[in-house]
Amino acid sequence: MQIDEIIARVDSLEPNQYEKETKLSWISQLDGKIFSEIILTHDGAPTRLLEHSNKDDDTGQLIYMPYESGNEDPIAGPPYGEDMYCYYLEAMIALHNMETSKYNQQMLAYNNAYTEFANWYNRTHRPCPAKGGNRFKF
Repeated sequence: MQIDEIIARVDSLEPNQYEKETKLSWISQLDGKIFSEIILTHDGAPTRLLEHSNKDDDTGQLIYMPYESGNEDPIAGPPYGEDMYCYYLEAMIALHNMETSKYNQQMLAYNNAYTEFANWYNRTHRPCPAKGGNRFKF
């Protein structure tokens, strides 16, 4: 599911006043978090993700570039990504509308979906060796 489809799904479930660019920014922030916390901690990051990243001039670390249009695929695909992105967008909408109880519900659902994706990625991808040497033989 592409980002435009995720945004359309959220807009149909949760009508809101926020522009597409704002929602793209929120999804970009989430994918930046996924990229730095999950993808880069494992060997063999997919080429399409590395092509969408740049080195930070100050730190030298790879950072995931913000989305400019909605016709890209987000980092997390099916079966984990679709719900995770929708929950996250709905939570951001509730946060900015100051709907605390709805925000809490959506963040709980998002956190569960994020954890499921992280657990799956950790199970299916080899972690990067620790700095200073590899403690474990694979």
